[in-house]
Amino acid sequence: LTYQAKANGLEVGYPTTPAIVGDGRQYEYAHKADLTVGLTGLNSPDTKADAWSDWTVTPYWADGSRTFRATIGHGMPFVYAKGSGGDARITTASTPTVFANQGNVVGITVAGHHYALFAPTGSNWNISGTTITAGLGSK
Repeated sequence: LTYQAKANGLEVGYPTTPAIVGDGRQYEYAHKADLTVGLTGLNSPDTKADAWSDWTVTPYWADGSRTFRATIGHGMPFVYAKGSGGDARITTASTPTVFANQGNVVGITVAGHHYALFAPTGSNWNISGTTITAGLGSK
């Protein structure tokens, strides 16, 4: 997985095509966002490191009324996110294909890549075009 911090949350991608760079001396998998994980209305002026370890980091976003944290790590196949002040909001790069929907657990495919979204128990994901939201309540 690749990541990029944005004012509205964390871009997540899964690049699978290498690019040859450096006059043909190396290749890299450049970040290309499949989805952005955040909160409805989040517009943070910056992103700071809230916590870190040898293998993980937890970026932190705050805009005065909303806070958002997303723990990511080297080799981890998931992002663990927590937020307050707004609904969970996933924005996809293209209209997702839904392959599973069990209320608070949704499986989607974006750009040929499969993702599972988990909301707190008692919440339901709402899918409208490229926007997926779920109320967090106090969880």
